[in-house]
Amino acid sequence: MTFDLEPCGLHNDAAYQEGSVVSLPYPCLVVDADAHSRASISDMLQSIGPVECFADAVPAAQRLRQLMRLGQAPRLLVLDAHLTGPENLRLVTVLRALEQIAGMKDEERCRVIACSMFRDTDQIARCFRHGADGFLYKPFGIDTLMRHCVQIGAIRSGSTALPS
Repeated sequence: MTFDLEPCGLHNDAAYQEGSVVSLPYPCLVVDADAHSRASISDMLQSIGPVECFADAVPAAQRLRQLMRLGQAPRLLVLDAHLTGPENLRLVTVLRALEQIAGMKDEERCRVIACSMFRDTDQIARCFRHGADGFLYKPFGIDTLMRHCVQIGAIRSGSTALPS
């Protein structure tokens, strides 16, 4: 079953909109201001689990806090490194702080892939300083994304399953 917070090419679930998210296992979050990028990345991630999409970092940070309170930390966050405003990389900082407060071990924490269509080495360095696990240049295909997910430990090699 998939969930939709805003138009993203996913199915809409009334129970989710009513706040019943207890059954949502290890979601993948996509945060990108561009609707086409959100839909494309979301479609690529459908094989590894439920996907929730956000156009900016503020509601994504609120959702991260909610998921952490419910004990349902996201397994993967794909974040556009060039979102408008300073909130984009603060989202990763918030995530890392929530994981630390929860006492999560390294293998339990959310993996973060920052991405951008710009070849800005300073921005890439900032992403890693804020806690990103990886970086991809847009556009990228499903093979590149899945290979990167394996490299950073978000999924197991030879599988589309999330690690346990």
